Amino acid sequence: MKLSKYNEYVELSDQVIIFNMISRALILISKDEFNIIRNNPKTSIIDEKTRTELEKNSILVNRNLNEEDVLLYNVNRWKHNQKILSIFISFTSQCNLKCSYCYQDSSNKKNTFLSLDNWKIVFSHIKRKLVTHDIREVSIVLFGGEPTLNMDILIQAVNDIHSLRTKRTSINMALITNGTLINNDILLSVINNINMIQITLDGVKDIHDKRRVDRAGLGTFDTIVNNLKLLRKVYTNDVIVRCNADNANFESIKNLFDYFKQESLFDLITGVDIGHVYSSQENIKKNKCETLLSKEGDERIKELYEYAVKKGYRISRNYVNGPCMGLAINGYAIDENLNIYSCPGFLYEEPEGMINNNGDIGIINNRWFKIINEVPNQCLSNCKYVPICYGGCRWMAKEGEHKCNKEFYNRHLKDYLKLYVNANYMDLIEEESIC
Repeated sequence: MKLSKYNEYVELSDQVIIFNMISRALILISKDEFNIIRNNPKTSIIDEKTRTELEKNSILVNRNLNEEDVLLYNVNRWKHNQKILSIFISFTSQCNLKCSYCYQDSSNKKNTFLSLDNWKIVFSHIKRKLVTHDIREVSIVLFGGEPTLNMDILIQAVNDIHSLRTKRTSINMALITNGTLINNDILLSVINNINMIQITLDGVKDIHDKRRVDRAGLGTFDTIVNNLKLLRKVYTNDVIVRCNADNANFESIKNLFDYFKQESLFDLITGVDIGHVYSSQENIKKNKCETLLSKEGDERIKELYEYAVKKGYRISRNYVNGPCMGLAINGYAIDENLNIYSCPGFLYEEPEGMINNNGDIGIINNRWFKIINEVPNQCLSNCKYVPICYGGCRWMAKEGEHKCNKEFYNRHLKDYLKLYVNANYMDLIEEESIC
């Protein structure tokens, strides 16, 4: 046996976190056990329980295996797995806000809503997929624009999707919303059918209200906070607060985390997600790549995550960026006119296909096949991070190239692993358990 080349190791006082990038497993063991394994990874001298966990999670692998071939095999299985369906559904291209940094400027040129007839076609498409391929795991993201502007169809969709849940089929439904309109009584009556709601706040009132304003130019902070307090009374599932960060609001985001505790909203929020402000769709098309990301911004966002964890908030595995959903045959986005795109980033550009009236997909753009068939060979041979990146985001990459994240992972992966474990597994760390 040998230790996998795709392991990352992080020391935590007298323990070691081992993260395997193929299995995505996190194992916590003592330094003494780790030193034994590192110096001589023979299964005969490792505790049986530990050995079983290490082998099951690909941390220890057979010495004769070529791990690049194993990775390609696993990625190809995932790409062509018909038992999993992951789709984004846009309910409208319109939004009731006029955020200063909105990246969806391509959609602002349109004025389209998902009609009831088109929703019925989307729903028939989902049902046909479930029956034809005996799908067991479904992930559906309801988004826009602002999806709650199309409230009647959104509520219909929530009810219809919920009706597909069975003992055999797990359905995870998420709503991405700006949070200004979720106080609708009918929506609230079915809202617990939604597994996760993501709402964006960019800091406390004075800063947020300069960045995320309505069409009349008025701030939205108070409306969103009041709706969060309403959710606290009726909603029992996950609420993720998204913060879009740049130089103008770093300190205000820290103040926001303190504010949630003051307003007794801390217990409602099951996680925080902090990201860069990205270029607009038009600028990415113009420049052929994302241009706003910076090392300084990466450092400041990590600082915000450190502050959030210190205050007791949970965080997601934001350090896993790939493989992109566009690589999977059962991963795509659908717009209001039934057009199909490899991922939401391409929305309202030239579509790759569409759903016909029978609920079947017809592909018309070779980009669909190019993205699915692509193998980042240079990454495979030169980068240990390829299992959690796989060439990076296709939408933000420079045309004809990959968006390389190697430098980012070299600088930040260990820190983010430590933050994630501290935020989500502190009780296990204290018990010295495997997590």
